[in-house]
Amino acid sequence: MSGETVSRSDAQGFGPKTVLIFLIFAGAGPLIGGLIVQAAGWFLFSAAPQDSYGFRFYLDLAGAAASASYFCGGLQALFVAIVASIFQVKVRTGFVPLLPVLVSSLFAGVVVAVVIQGPNLGIIDMATLLMVLAFHAVCGILCGLICNTLLWPFRPRPGNQAMA
Repeated sequence: MSGETVSRSDAQGFGPKTVLIFLIFAGAGPLIGGLIVQAAGWFLFSAAPQDSYGFRFYLDLAGAAASASYFCGGLQALFVAIVASIFQVKVRTGFVPLLPVLVSSLFAGVVVAVVIQGPNLGIIDMATLLMVLAFHAVCGILCGLICNTLLWPFRPRPGNQAMA
């Protein structure tokens, strides 16, 4: 092997990138999900406000939405963050592979759908299951794309390429 190319036979290993990925998934995951739910609620169920509210009203509303999103989606985000961090450590490119993120997001979605059904464990409504799975898949893919975008400047390059 020539000295001009970087050996990519070893995985990247645990490092600052792994911590960044964990923080993005655990921190941004519930916020992305909360924004999706809030935007869908605004577009589907709300009319124009009767009164003009001040900035403080919208700041309080955003704080309540963020709190609710971490309360409802914190455990799922932690699970997907752990899976994404593990696979980033094992992968050779240093990026987050989207397939494990998608599979873990769908697994978290199935768990949430089962918990939502409660005592009717044998009867899972297909519409609810599909909606929850699609929601978790979109949130997981968006977080994976954010991670890979932030990791793009730090990708391994051949030794003969100059860094920009």
